[in-house]
Amino acid sequence: MSAMKDGFQKGVEHHQAGRFGEAEKAYKTVLASDPKHADALSLLGLIEIDANRFDDARAHLEKAVALRPEVAIFHDHLGRLFAKLGEDASALRSFRQAIALKPDFAEAYFHVGAVLAKIGQHLMAKTAFERAITLNPQAGGAYNGLGGVLRALSQLDAALAAFDRAAGLLPGNAIPFLNASAILKDQGRLTEAIEMAKKAIALDPTKAAAHSNLGVASGELGRTDDALAAFRKGLALEPNHSTMRSNFLFMMHYQKELDPAELYREHRVFDELPRARAVDLPRILDPNRKLRVGYISPDFRTHSVAYFIEPILTACTRSAFEIYAYSDDAVPDALTQRIAGKCDVFRPISGKTDAELAGIILDDNLDILVDLSGHTAKNRMTLFARRVAPLQFTYLGYPDTTGLSTMDYRITDAWADPPEADQFHSEKLARLPSGFLCYQPSVDAPEVGPLPFLTAGHVTFGSFNHLSKINDGVIAAWSEILLAVPGSRMKVKGKGLDHPQVMSSFRERFAGAGIGPARVDLLGAILGQRGHLALYGEIDIALDTYPYCGTTTTCEALWMGIPVVTRAGRVHASRVGVSLLSRVGHPEWIAQDIAGYRRIAVELASDRDRLAAIRASLRDDLSRSTLLDGKVVTAEIEAVYRRAWVDYCEREKVAEAKRGQ
Repeated sequence: MSAMKDGFQKGVEHHQAGRFGEAEKAYKTVLASDPKHADALSLLGLIEIDANRFDDARAHLEKAVALRPEVAIFHDHLGRLFAKLGEDASALRSFRQAIALKPDFAEAYFHVGAVLAKIGQHLMAKTAFERAITLNPQAGGAYNGLGGVLRALSQLDAALAAFDRAAGLLPGNAIPFLNASAILKDQGRLTEAIEMAKKAIALDPTKAAAHSNLGVASGELGRTDDALAAFRKGLALEPNHSTMRSNFLFMMHYQKELDPAELYREHRVFDELPRARAVDLPRILDPNRKLRVGYISPDFRTHSVAYFIEPILTACTRSAFEIYAYSDDAVPDALTQRIAGKCDVFRPISGKTDAELAGIILDDNLDILVDLSGHTAKNRMTLFARRVAPLQFTYLGYPDTTGLSTMDYRITDAWADPPEADQFHSEKLARLPSGFLCYQPSVDAPEVGPLPFLTAGHVTFGSFNHLSKINDGVIAAWSEILLAVPGSRMKVKGKGLDHPQVMSSFRERFAGAGIGPARVDLLGAILGQRGHLALYGEIDIALDTYPYCGTTTTCEALWMGIPVVTRAGRVHASRVGVSLLSRVGHPEWIAQDIAGYRRIAVELASDRDRLAAIRASLRDDLSRSTLLDGKVVTAEIEAVYRRAWVDYCEREKVAEAKRGQ
């Protein structure tokens, strides 16, 4: 008996020292003599979990629990297996049984929090992590988990404090720094986010997520080359990481020049990632029946996508289409509720896995599922790769192909995607005759004011685009325009410019192009839509970014009476301005090259009377255009849906006939 006890103790020592092979041998030796040694069974099961030998682990852990059901840690170990297998309900039952047996079991509370966070129960997870910390104030993992759920709940300062505490308790661990970098990025503290990501990489260069975070923060600061390099390093470590692959694809659109063939080639790689098996989709093949159309997005809230999809939902023909919406946002707002009221069925899906969401959508029996994200944040491209509806569309949220062979159509127009774009899409392009966007101006928009030049005494150019769109080429072009228009100034507004380090970085970039700080106003986020739109009242001429043009910002500027100078490129991201300006009747503000871009801006700046006339009439120009006509644009989208469904029915009937032969 003593020898067996010594053998078990030796196994524990090996286990604690990380010598798992030796520990496993010791436990098996003990079990050979005593198959009912519950401690050896449970600890052997832990080793087998880490080795992904799940069947063996289940047998040993369940036996340990059956032998000694009063031992809390055995239930905790079994819960770890269930959590690893994705059997979340079983995991929670085991962890909670452990707590029932041992109410001060801090680690079990931590495991409960981890499972609840995974399934999107963030408030309950927060309570569990806080309890774990109360029981063990040195629990660095619990602080790290708490930071994660606080981030999901948009309590960013508290989340950052939790990660900072975790870093202090887990010296040498890269994870808290990695997570802190994501928080700092969310707060717009981009240079600090970069520093944190680099700290994580220094501690563990194999953490692909750290390289990804570095890429995201660098990209948002306009350091596109650094961002792409970071993503490539991360993808070299985890080539099948779909989120990082999407971030990389999105970031490619911020390069100084865009090659359609290269963009297409990289997007097609996404289609080669491992995916779940497609499911059979039996349907009633009636080309004329009422269709169920679902829209899925994380942006049914105060967000650009919501501004453009709301008028489509408002004008929907209810007799012909039944509308479902799947909202992947954890923190809904007033706009979320407004959009929900325009749908027949509105389902919050935050925290749902692809498998869970696929089951929900299949139960809803959709005919058409529409992606509104593409490869932007929190997208569901991996869900669309499964094919969960007979027809799958992508629309609105992304300026390119998804690369997926399972995505059937992409809705666009001939201005943004001329005929030569077809060869660079995995989808069939469905071009709307009147234009693919429908803008709904904010009810908070102030009236158009007088030309700012009249009171300022100088021309004010402006751009309120995302900072990641402002590459060195854009700054060089803007600087040349400022130098060509004596006394002119530039207003740049963007999330992140509230922070001194980000502001300093942009001032240095303008200075390098010959423009001192006195001529550039850098403005951070403005609270409230009315305050944001009122700021346009201080701009005479808006300068679009290139090669990734503005969309919402262009519409806002036009609505506030401001001409927008854009430059046409070869891909959709560079041609949205072409679409918008063509539709509102001002193609004269579209340049074909950088020289034309400078010339148009300088000519506008030199004619104050013309600027005043434009300001007085531009809102009327928009109001008369199809850009604000939800009924026209929606009718064209619905015609596309119906044609696609008719074609689908015909194809399926032919296929059925062949199968019956």
